[in-house]
Amino acid sequence: MRKFAIVLLLFAFVFSFAKSDKPLTVAEKSDYTATSRVKDVFNFFYTLEKDFPEKIVVSSIGKTFEGRDIPLVVVSNPAPLNPCDNLKPVIMINANIHAGEVEGKEAVQMFVRDMLYSKSPLIDKFTFVIVPVFNVDGNEKISPKHRPYQRVKSGVGIRYNGMNMDLNRDFVKLDSREAKALVKTFNQWKPLVFVDMHTTNGSFHEEALTLTWSMSPEGSKRVMDYIRKRIYPYMKAFVDRKYKIGCIPYGHFDNQEKPEKWNGFFGGMVFATGYFGVKGAFSFLDENYAYADYKTRVKAAYSFLDALTSFVANEKNLKEMLSLQKEFYERQKPYVFTEFKPEECGKVTIKGYRVYKDKETGRYKPDKSKRVDYTVDFIGDYEGKKVELKGAFVLPTGLSPIAEKLIQHGIAVFKVVEDVKVKAKRYKIEEISFSDFPFQGRQFVKDMKGHFEDFDLKVEKGFFVVPLGKNQVFRQVAAALLYPESGDSLLKEGFFNLLIFPSQWSKKPGYYPVYMVDSVKGLKLRLVKGQCLKR
Repeated sequence: MRKFAIVLLLFAFVFSFAKSDKPLTVAEKSDYTATSRVKDVFNFFYTLEKDFPEKIVVSSIGKTFEGRDIPLVVVSNPAPLNPCDNLKPVIMINANIHAGEVEGKEAVQMFVRDMLYSKSPLIDKFTFVIVPVFNVDGNEKISPKHRPYQRVKSGVGIRYNGMNMDLNRDFVKLDSREAKALVKTFNQWKPLVFVDMHTTNGSFHEEALTLTWSMSPEGSKRVMDYIRKRIYPYMKAFVDRKYKIGCIPYGHFDNQEKPEKWNGFFGGMVFATGYFGVKGAFSFLDENYAYADYKTRVKAAYSFLDALTSFVANEKNLKEMLSLQKEFYERQKPYVFTEFKPEECGKVTIKGYRVYKDKETGRYKPDKSKRVDYTVDFIGDYEGKKVELKGAFVLPTGLSPIAEKLIQHGIAVFKVVEDVKVKAKRYKIEEISFSDFPFQGRQFVKDMKGHFEDFDLKVEKGFFVVPLGKNQVFRQVAAALLYPESGDSLLKEGFFNLLIFPSQWSKKPGYYPVYMVDSVKGLKLRLVKGQCLKR
């Protein structure tokens, strides 16, 4: 009996030593009173890189406005040194885009560590491409005054970056260094799955984990339905069973006092989740409930990663997802939605509260003594007006900045090398109005009416052409950016404000200076920048 006790003590000692030998995050070491600065995150992954040199590579996707490195962590067995060497499906994880929302940053460090030390089969099957701190400049401005309701004693970072920009509104404009770098990284790796990790402080409820997926109409409807019908129910059951954490779709009540609907998130391409969904990824938004305690929020973020990767690792599920992504890339024609309406797609039960209006702030607050389950319509589908496109867009020589912007998005742009006359369409703007104030430096189009006209176009040497054929991998993005009536068009983002009026004195708009042709036949083209168009 005594020998058995000694063996048990030795086992406990060895186990505790092995456990403590693993690196801990700042959140863990502080007993969930603090969050990581970027040097802490780099050092954490450098430690893992030292212990597992063949399975993790730590680098950077670029520098911020204030000159800081944005960390990039690649994990696999073995970890490829560059995208060209990768032969596995890619899962891309982005965290801390809003630097006050810190749970994803902490959870992804823990998740990678645990995969490596447990010799998880996930790293044999996938390549993980991880940006653990995307908004580095915002992350370094930690203060207890920021988002005090999140109850992180040492404080958290700020929402915006060093240029005062909300990075999660920049994926059409690509004005920030950070967004350009993330998009370039995505274009290089072409992930099957993309994850963006956040914290939400919307409607009041008990569930610590909320999640959603790209509902942008320009993305794949079949992918959207697959996530809603297959992946979400699996993840909800998984986190409840393994972590005892409640999970609901990310959204908000239509009425705080007498809710009848739970409105899903139909964010367009300005948001990372919508943008990368239109690029063909199974794109997810993780939103951890801000009013839960910090440790629970990190646990919820971790459970999200565990549940999602568990689903994707199933061979049947992985095969179905790869097939759906391939189908999206190879569809006959790209399309845009010029208008769409969110629709109900079933019921959802939210573990909510009765609310009251605070007399001082005028804001709603939950009455924690009055718990109530609300079973309401989930607005998580859509119907709308779809326009299918073919041929190509043609841009005059002077629009080289627009051509460069398209190339930043990963779109193949060609130059015309010989003059030719073709039949084309142009868009006449009848009415237009603009936002009352500039958002992040651009005056957006608020409302617009117009129509297309046929005309004879002389395509001159030096004009730019953006084909919409199957070799254009991200042609869905090209269509959304250049079609004038698309909700995510560069026109509506304010890129053409100087050019749509015929003269400096004109108060009436004229023509949108991007044209459409039904075919590139007869056009002699040369690729502007060398990039293979095929996957």
